[in-house]
Amino acid sequence: MIRHPATQGRADSNHRAIADAIRLLGYPGMDLSHAGNGVEDLLVGARVPSAKPWPSGYWLLVECKVARYKLTASTAVRYTKAQIEWRKQTQGWPRIIATSAQNAVDQIRTLTGSPTKSASSAPCSPVPRPMRNGPKA
Repeated sequence: MIRHPATQGRADSNHRAIADAIRLLGYPGMDLSHAGNGVEDLLVGARVPSAKPWPSGYWLLVECKVARYKLTASTAVRYTKAQIEWRKQTQGWPRIIATSAQNAVDQIRTLTGSPTKSASSAPCSPVPRPMRNGPKA
């Protein structure tokens, strides 16, 4: 079901920074924030180290959330009814909930086994370019 743009939710204020940080890591991604129906905000192609002659990886769903309070195990993240239903349908698929650009980078590095911060890696500073919804021109 495609919703009218006027009825779609707004992207979180940290959405662009998170998308830019993921792009700076070199992962391909697509902005799904306007898909509606509870679908996560970003779809990211994550590669994992492999001895195979071809790249090994998976699609990672990224939900951008603004941290209203410190997130702990006891702090519930707020979801819409559509998001709750979508999460039930896609249970088991790899996903992260990112509250900042650095939080997204840290979680993706942990999932993919990428090296953590080193002396040569600088903190993420987003470039003002949104993820594209199609092939690069």
